[in-house]
This record gives sequence, structure tokens and C-alpha cells, in this order.
Amino acid sequence: MLTVACGEGTPSNGVTGPQLPAGGVADPTLLPVATGQVKDPSFPYGRNLSAGQSYVDPTTGVTVIKLTDATSPVPNDKAQVHDAQVTSVSLPWGPNGEMRTICILVSEAGNSRPWLFDLNTQTLELSNKRMVGAEFNGSRAAGAIAFSNVDPRTLYVVSNSAQFQRYNTELDAFVDGDGFPKDVPPASRLGILFVSADDRVFVATQYNRQWWVYWHRDTDELVYPAAAVDGQGGLNPTGRWGTGFDHTLNSAYAMNTVTGQRRDPPELLDYSHPANGPEHRMFAAEWVDGLRQFKVWHIESNTVETVGQPGEIMHGSRHHFGNWVVGQPDPPWGGLSVYNTKPGSGKLILAVGFIRMSNSNPDVRLVAHHDSEGEGFDEQPHAQSSPDGAVIVWQSSMNNPGGRVDVFLALVPS
Repeated sequence: MLTVACGEGTPSNGVTGPQLPAGGVADPTLLPVATGQVKDPSFPYGRNLSAGQSYVDPTTGVTVIKLTDATSPVPNDKAQVHDAQVTSVSLPWGPNGEMRTICILVSEAGNSRPWLFDLNTQTLELSNKRMVGAEFNGSRAAGAIAFSNVDPRTLYVVSNSAQFQRYNTELDAFVDGDGFPKDVPPASRLGILFVSADDRVFVATQYNRQWWVYWHRDTDELVYPAAAVDGQGGLNPTGRWGTGFDHTLNSAYAMNTVTGQRRDPPELLDYSHPANGPEHRMFAAEWVDGLRQFKVWHIESNTVETVGQPGEIMHGSRHHFGNWVVGQPDPPWGGLSVYNTKPGSGKLILAVGFIRMSNSNPDVRLVAHHDSEGEGFDEQPHAQSSPDGAVIVWQSSMNNPGGRVDVFLALVPS
């Protein structure tokens, strides 16, 4: 069993932290409405915890587990979620659906390697920590992974051997068949992988964010998009549209995965990290007089919907997450991890939260505050979620700018 450190597990508002019922469905409406609450300056937010210990967020009552520290799972420099950024947590498995598998990157002497953890969401016990960097051919390239949206024990990998591969987290081995492994032309530092909702369409990008290749398993076709600039996008549930960001135009764009043709939105849209909704919707944003304004781009109709007012949701820097995983009820929810913001600058401040992709009611919800206030890339939370949106992971320097970074996990109420 995990333990709660003395002084860190008692919330200031007296609420208790619910554990995730086995097989439960995440419901963001059970989270508190975000109204610009700031983190409690007296609360350490896991700063003094060891790996495997937990606390309850004093504002939301959400249970948060610290997954790593300087000596766990091995003596390390830092731990991160960013390179495994699409779906870093599996769907539930186990006798009663109480288990989840988590993938994070652990840096040993500057070399990042993927590690897998198993989490019991009922007992909060972490088990079976294993390093899989050797199997994935090591290096940061091993960050090109994505958990299956269909089978909770399947993890997809694009390895340095220039292949799409399927990895079974129960056997801890690659499984061939049904098109795997699939050879693709080699490219340096493969860093990002997206998979459609039915596990039939894949898109892999280079770590330098250039679009690389789409693979359609049903037709066994490899499609190379034309005129793409900078990847780091997403893939919508059907696998028909991929999205990226053009740094020349400072705007998002979409790529048709069948034809390889590009579509640009009717107005410039800024975004960071993937969040694609059902019905070909992409969660984006733009600056309006120095304030953040959120948008939803309906790619098929090529129309843009405004969500909330400028500065209403947040002011400072942010990353989207979710990639359509929190898709019900309609309108779907998009995720945000927000950093480098100040009190009075919006509804989400140094926090992880959800907003509806709706212009009539963004309904901003607060999952948990985090303690990263540094502006370094590693210190940004880079939150990601499980395919069902029930489990969220992020990284934090724990209010120690330039200090070590660890990974935390929150259970969304259901």
C-alpha cells in the first residue's frame, strides 16, 4: 500500500481524496469549477514525498500520487512525461478493471529511457517497475510511443530500427502479426506517435517535428504528406485528419491522411501539444491583445468556433492534452496544463484542468494545482492523460526553478 506523508495528505478545506472506482467513467463535472483559485502557498504539493506516496490536493480534493524521486525507480537526474506525450497511461485492466500501466521517461546520467509502472487505482499501489529502453532501442527516440485505444495491454512503438512495432505490457515483449512490424524509411530521432481510436491509422513524426509518415493498416499503405512544416500535432478519432503547426505562418494546419493534402484554417490558430476532438474538431488558441483566446476548428467544414472570452480561461503559457480522449458527453472536453501565470490572470493558474469545446459554456474545471513555477522547458507540466481521460500525469520541479523534475499522477473522479 502507498502511504501518505505526514503533513502532506490533509487538505486545508477538509475534503477527502476519492480513489477511482474500478471501471468507473471519468466525469469532469465532479471536479470543482475553476474560478481563478491559486495554489495554497503553505502546501508542499508533494515536494517532500518519496516515490509511491500520495497527497490530496487542498483545493480540489483529488488524489495525487508521486511516481518518482531521485532514487526511484533508479538513481536518476529527472523524470518526465513529455516525450511519451500522447497517451502515457493505459486503459484499465485487471480482474476488476483496477489496474493501469504508465509509461514515463527516466533520465540516468543524461540518458532518457522509458519505464513502465503498474498502478492499482483502488489501493494506490505501484508495482512491476521495469525499464524498457533496451527493448525500444534506447535513446529519446523511444519516446515515440502510444498506448492502444482498444487493448489496455498494448503499447505501440516506433523504434530506431525504423519500424512500427506492437509491444505487450503483460508479456513485456514485442508481438508480431496483423501487419507488425511495419518497415518504414529511417529518420533521425523519432519522437512522437499518434494512433486512431480503432488502432488502424498511425502517424509518426520526427523529434524535430517534421511530419514523417501515415500508416493505414487496413490497406497497408504509407502516406507521406506534402507541404508540411513542423509536426507535433495530433490525429482525430477516425484517423482521417492529422494536425500540425506551421512555425512559418504561426498557425495550425491539418493533413488528410489518405491523400496527404494540407488544409489551412480560415484564420491563424496557435496551439501547443495535441487536443483533437470528435467530428474532426481541433482544440486551438490565439492571442488577442496579449490575452489567450481559445478556439475550436471544425476541420471538415473549415469553420472556427470561439470558446470563452479573451483572457477568461487563462493568460499565460499552456499545453493542451487529451487528443480527443475525453470525448463524451458532447460537447467534448479538452485538457489544459497551465504554467507561468499569475493570480487574476484567468480561471486556471498553475494548474491542470478541463474545458468544454463549446462557445456557449466552456465550463472550466480544476483537476489539481502543480508547483512548477520555473520557465524551463523541463519544468513545464506537459500533462497527458489515459485514453479514457480518467488518469492524468504531469511533471513538476516542485517550486524549485532549475531543480529536479518528477512525475505526478491524478485520478479524475468518476
